[in-house]
Amino acid sequence: MNILSKHQLFHSNEIDFVRAEVAKVYCDHKLSMVGRENQLDARHHHAKIADISLNFMHYGTEVEITPGELDKFFLIQLPLQGFAEINCGKETAVSTQNAASIPAPDKHLSMRWSEDCEQLMVQISRNAMEQRLSSMIAQPINKPLEFDLLMAGDDQKIKAWWRLIDYMLTEFESSQPITAGGGAAHMEQLIMTNLLYAQPHNYTDTLLSKSHAIAPVHVKKAEEYIRAHIAQAISIDDLVAATGVSPRSLHEGFRKFRGQSPLNYLRSLRLENARKELLVADGENVTAIATKWGFTQLGRFSVTYKEVYGESPSQTIRRSKYC
Repeated sequence: MNILSKHQLFHSNEIDFVRAEVAKVYCDHKLSMVGRENQLDARHHHAKIADISLNFMHYGTEVEITPGELDKFFLIQLPLQGFAEINCGKETAVSTQNAASIPAPDKHLSMRWSEDCEQLMVQISRNAMEQRLSSMIAQPINKPLEFDLLMAGDDQKIKAWWRLIDYMLTEFESSQPITAGGGAAHMEQLIMTNLLYAQPHNYTDTLLSKSHAIAPVHVKKAEEYIRAHIAQAISIDDLVAATGVSPRSLHEGFRKFRGQSPLNYLRSLRLENARKELLVADGENVTAIATKWGFTQLGRFSVTYKEVYGESPSQTIRRSKYC
């Protein structure tokens, strides 16, 4: 298929070369041909904006691909022909032209592509996506974002989202694409926002709740105070002084409009900031990062972090050194 034809990365039948080149765009992975008699005929077209890239790929033969955890990005994969069997965590699904897949980045992933499988793939930075979600729900996220594994191709919201991707594909083939100007950032925000509304995920109920748009002034004032003093010791008394309401009103406001207490909101926001730094740590250790974001008890920080993100802070920082 003639998709992103101006942006070919490679066309090769050497499996080691193909695996290494694909790893540069995505992540390290295992790649093997299912039938020894088959000939690899791999092709990868790739065009990137900033936090989002569009890709066209095929291998020309049946292959098994095992990246483990994608970790730093979401990967929406739509077979244009053929099919792909997706094993993500404890889920198994078959992705076809009528059902794209979107595996969770923090769960073990393995795939089998059919011999005739050709895929359009949208890669989106996990950090950018989770920041966008946090902004949309006006609160920090307290567990990793996870979409439903399959995207229903007959859903009107999903169809509208793919039309955005089609538009971007056309732009990349243009002599003066929108990605070359100031419209690129807006398009990325639009793609992420529409995906969060179109595809069900573990924050859908929160996102769709209108309560976030009508949160009372004292809740918003408390949030502003917390963000401005996030690394400092903050007590309920501090929030009472900043908002001018009683502790009871603060607790009721946060419970009703944010689904958690003010101090749990503070902790979630600190965890989110600490994780962002651990994922890109360069020379800093866990203690320094935890302390920077207001965690004075390292043991408690490690336990809470693992409960939320499924790995210890030291595991995160070790992986960041090899990415």
